[in-house]
Amino acid sequence: MTTILVILAVVALFVIIINNSIIQRFNRVKQSWEDVLVSERQKLRILPRLDNLLKEHKTFEEAILKDVTKLRSAINKLNDAKEFDTESLADVQAASKRLAGGINATFEAYPELKSSQLFSQVMSEITEQEENVGASIRIFNSNVQAHNTGIEVFPNNLVNQVITRKERINGFTDTDASKEIEYTPNI
Repeated sequence: MTTILVILAVVALFVIIINNSIIQRFNRVKQSWEDVLVSERQKLRILPRLDNLLKEHKTFEEAILKDVTKLRSAINKLNDAKEFDTESLADVQAASKRLAGGINATFEAYPELKSSQLFSQVMSEITEQEENVGASIRIFNSNVQAHNTGIEVFPNNLVNQVITRKERINGFTDTDASKEIEYTPNI
């Protein structure tokens, strides 16, 4: 009888450990998603200064002001989205790329804008924020992969099906970047 109780206690301990590890990995995914959102929100504090700079130089393209507005609304939509909305994140990334392209074109077309120290500072901050977003996305995708693997391997999958019931999470994929790469692995 004692042997059976010891075996049951060991099995229960393993189930508890596995359940806790699944929950920990899921919480890491949630935290890393919040980090992505924080990085995107940081762009919002830069955009008003970019607006002011462009308004000072009214001769410059109106399209950039529209792109700033689109980016701001895409970031707000991302903040209001359901948990792990990678499609909205893709919209924000696309809006950021359009804005950066428009700013660079304007920068080349209007040399007097180059001399603006504020413009250089804003461009530097935008570049830094893009790097922060990229790093946050890499961490998010890494945590998603660890979570998904953790709920698929045996015996974790049994514990997950019976107790934890966490689902697979989709990582962020940049379809525009994927199109530019000729090689596609057969996975």
